[in-house]
Amino acid sequence: MPPLPEMADAPYPAIVPRALLGGVSLLAWPSGPLTEIGSGHGPRALVTLHSAVCPDCQRYICGLLASSAGRISEWGGRLGVVVPGNGQSAHELAEVIGGAVPILLDPEGKLALGKATVIVTDEWGEVYFVADAGAGHDLPAPVQIADWSRFLAIQCPECEGPEGEWRTI
Repeated sequence: MPPLPEMADAPYPAIVPRALLGGVSLLAWPSGPLTEIGSGHGPRALVTLHSAVCPDCQRYICGLLASSAGRISEWGGRLGVVVPGNGQSAHELAEVIGGAVPILLDPEGKLALGKATVIVTDEWGEVYFVADAGAGHDLPAPVQIADWSRFLAIQCPECEGPEGEWRTI
């Protein structure tokens, strides 16, 4: 595997497909334990926000929860919202999303780099999909995140392809 690109002046690898985020740990809000990205079972979809109080980011999360959260979890996918900083404004976000998805704090700026992104990893923390919202909050359709969760759930780790009856999906 070729080396991964590094972000200028950043201690963490660039978040691009094939990057490994297995060593990244985030704080579960409000007072939960550390959550390691490369642990647990099933794919992980992370949505990083500009801030916990950004209205456009909140609308995207609500739309994702309303339309695709069930499809993501149906395939064993785990959805998380990553908030930059220490979470002083996470209370408002928690009220908006009603505890439907874990809020993860990123005080060190490992993933939440002050922009809205969607990152989909397998259960070992390997990045398969990244979408940067840019200035216009142009994030992927929620169904696309559910499709990535399904794809990763049916991957055969040895041959990197769907196995068994799932091949016809």
